[in-house]
Amino acid sequence: RRCPLLRRRWVVRIVEFGRRIIEGGRLVACWDDPGAQHAAQMVEDRAVRIESYGIEGSSFWRAENIRRDAAGATFDLFRAGLPIGELRLPLPGDHFIRDAVAAAAVCLGVGVIFGQIAGALANVHGAHRRFERKGEANGITVMDSYAHHPTEARADIEASRTAFPGRRLIVVYQPHTYSRIAYLWDEWTSCWAGVDELIVLETYAAREAPEAGRSAPDLAAAITNPKARYARDFDDAVRQAVELARPGDVIFTMGAGDVVEVGPRILEALR
Repeated sequence: RRCPLLRRRWVVRIVEFGRRIIEGGRLVACWDDPGAQHAAQMVEDRAVRIESYGIEGSSFWRAENIRRDAAGATFDLFRAGLPIGELRLPLPGDHFIRDAVAAAAVCLGVGVIFGQIAGALANVHGAHRRFERKGEANGITVMDSYAHHPTEARADIEASRTAFPGRRLIVVYQPHTYSRIAYLWDEWTSCWAGVDELIVLETYAAREAPEAGRSAPDLAAAITNPKARYARDFDDAVRQAVELARPGDVIFTMGAGDVVEVGPRILEALR
């Protein structure tokens, strides 16, 4: 909302990608995402077959009868309204279900048999820094995610509520660049619903100077749901997280910078 130029550039890049598909090829696009849907519709003038996928609305490829539990999700895959079969995914969260539908759609389109797809998805363990379990100490689970966009943060929070029902969630978030804080300000101040305690770590600046945008203390002061705390460095973040945590809690480190180093330090302090 706050950066229409950036949004237009993203759409243009997707459209450019779509226009590289050879005649008679397929473009598989997420119809649950308005941006992806808009970009896909902009290449409809070419001889490319557009296949939508999702878990909402009416998509060509669709997950239905979704059964969620702490260990993941089971759902029925449909193609053009016809059932294909049941899939089991050992990862929580709607974003993982959408990814699984997309992967199945692509694989079936190139001739992979459904049984092989089902077997592969049932054994997916996730990618590095994507809802990754780092360890447990004193009954406290420590997780990590590369999430550096509000949409990703919301997805991880939602997945955490499914994977860890009834447990308190503590997030240590490291903003990535001052400019990103600024142009996603409204989103960053409103995406933390469902978190019990939030610690905003000092910004990972990359190549930027503070003058490029807004600061981590500014962001922490502006977040009210939940009320956020500011941590000036890793030592401060570890101290605050350990002081807040109690047995049964889940501590999540999030961000694209070196916040990945904080989780192991929290585990060490807890032990």
